Amino acid sequence: MTTLLLSLLVFLLLMELLVVAILVARRLLQPRGPFTLRINGSRELRIDEVDTLLNHLYAQGVFIPSSCGGQGTCGLCRVQIESPRQPCTPVEEEHLPADQRAVGFRLACAVKVQTDLEIRVPEEILDARELAATVISNTLVAPGITHLRLAVPDGFSFHAGQYIQIRIPDDRSPRGFEFRAYSIASDPTVRGTLELAIKLIPGGLGSTWLHARKPGDDLIFTGAYGEWRLDPDPATAILLVGGGVGLTPLRAILYAVAAACPDKPVHFFYGARTREDLFWTAEFEALAARFPRWRFTLALSHEPAGSAWDGPRGFVHEAVAADWEPSFPAQAFLCGPPPMIEALSPVLEDKGVPASGIFTDAF
Repeated sequence: MTTLLLSLLVFLLLMELLVVAILVARRLLQPRGPFTLRINGSRELRIDEVDTLLNHLYAQGVFIPSSCGGQGTCGLCRVQIESPRQPCTPVEEEHLPADQRAVGFRLACAVKVQTDLEIRVPEEILDARELAATVISNTLVAPGITHLRLAVPDGFSFHAGQYIQIRIPDDRSPRGFEFRAYSIASDPTVRGTLELAIKLIPGGLGSTWLHARKPGDDLIFTGAYGEWRLDPDPATAILLVGGGVGLTPLRAILYAVAAACPDKPVHFFYGARTREDLFWTAEFEALAARFPRWRFTLALSHEPAGSAWDGPRGFVHEAVAADWEPSFPAQAFLCGPPPMIEALSPVLEDKGVPASGIFTDAF
């Protein structure tokens, strides 16, 4: 019995020594700062600790997009690592196409800063600042969807199709907050106000907090972000397809076209489940009525049989396949659930729309 206890004690002692040795080795072998982070060949930041590139950029006031709190699920925090090149993780490969990976693109939330780095980001990100906004109104326009109007600085501007990030309080975050991304629904020619449509996600950090905002409440946002760009050529036709709250950036595009190039051929398809889920439709129909080359088509996938609805029934990609006759050149802007985007891909391919003319936002 004494021999057994002695053997057990020796074993436990050896295990403790092994753990201590591993911890010491890890501490000695782990890279330590300071590191230099060079951005776009000009701006240099001093990094003293090993952490994710995303966290370091936020700490230094570089507000790169990220709507998932650095969990690697949104795919927005894309940066180009110029030196040294590093292999992507499997999670990154799900979000980054092969051509981007080939030239060094990574997700900032997946990159550990443990050496000097040279990166490149869009200049608009370096120009982004935290801005203050005040809630003007917060109106429920459909089940679970609120129309949020904000007063923002007059100097804030954006392109149709872009989005902002709103700072959301979060006691679980080391920073005390996280950012969430929301597409802008406003007319780009109107300064001083910003409009969003936000769907309530049960348990969602951002949507729950924003649905509870009241007139007079303040919030902080950054942006605008996004690479959607409208071709100003009047000959370029526009296809807009939105599902659910995905019509938000398409509303901004409609107002931009109305202001800058109203003679464009425009066909806007909007898909919802039932008439109860529709919102802003009277506004869209009024816009379409002003311009002879505009069309607006609604498609309802779950409208009860026998109702008074006399429009297309079924999914919105089916309506596009049946009712859109493309003219070229053309741009297609698609925003909605991933299954909608995936279903539209073969439809647009069959109709001859080149991939370079298709812009998507799946959520």
